[in-house]
Amino acid sequence: MKFYYYLFLFLLGCENPLINNDNKNCIIELGGFYDDCNVCSGGVTGHIPNSDKDCNDVCFGSFTLDGCGVCDDNFDNDCILDCNNIENGSAIWDDCGNCVGGDTGLIENSLMDDCGNCFDSDSDFDQNANLSKDLCGVCNGDNISCNLGLLTLQNWNFSKIEFWNNSDCYGIPSYILNDIICLENNDNCFSYMINFSVDYLIGELIFTQTINYQDGTDEVLSGQWSIDSQGICLDYTLEEYQDECYDLINFENNYFDCENNLSLCQDNSVYFISKNNDNNQCSKESYNLYDEEDSILGKEIPLVFYEKLPAFIRNMIIYNNK
Repeated sequence: MKFYYYLFLFLLGCENPLINNDNKNCIIELGGFYDDCNVCSGGVTGHIPNSDKDCNDVCFGSFTLDGCGVCDDNFDNDCILDCNNIENGSAIWDDCGNCVGGDTGLIENSLMDDCGNCFDSDSDFDQNANLSKDLCGVCNGDNISCNLGLLTLQNWNFSKIEFWNNSDCYGIPSYILNDIICLENNDNCFSYMINFSVDYLIGELIFTQTINYQDGTDEVLSGQWSIDSQGICLDYTLEEYQDECYDLINFENNYFDCENNLSLCQDNSVYFISKNNDNNQCSKESYNLYDEEDSILGKEIPLVFYEKLPAFIRNMIIYNNK
């Protein structure tokens, strides 16, 4: 018993941290301790021990580390590392989060396309840059601001072809073929539809020509297409079919009309015009949305008339004669 009595007196005479309420709160309630700067730290205090020391190990000191790792309190001699870790360098972070300029050898925003999309590498950029542009070069556009785009807005059904004995398609046509075509000595009449599209995976303009026969069967021919400021060219995939370029392409509703009313260019008509100055001939093919009520059974085409026909029809004859 004497042992416990003397132990009690010893503890009573010692400086017990638990007697102080502040100490009691830090140690018992917060589960912390006092760091070198006499700040309650650890536990649930949210304070990192000794975080109040400066880089010179002085509590609440004024020394700081500059960009080059020098610890002092003189801000006039501070150096700054650029993003490429070059002292006082000029490299910067660009809009794609890449360190560029300075000694990096990289150009600012070189991996950003015209529409503001960033890419991870040069190869990724080369394969995928500007895919969000429409055919008219408009970022996230809807293909209504140029003829190239208007062609992709609908399927084009052959309506008729008109021929003139002059190179300007002027006056009354000398011959007209309506949308259902019948070949001489062939009972299976047909019409056809053209679809223009873009294959973004291979970056090519693709067209398909679907031949619809009156017996219910159909066949598909295909190839690549291109367009300039005025005309259009067709390049069939198979060499046995004949390619063709048209001198002029016109729309009933052009892209100015579409910007005010998009429906005008989703139910549109297009005209492919070929001019032959050498033979003093001109032809105009008309295409629009298919309307069965407006279909007209065409005349039989004499085979001697073959050379005047456009590639679309010549290639159907080639297919039928295979």
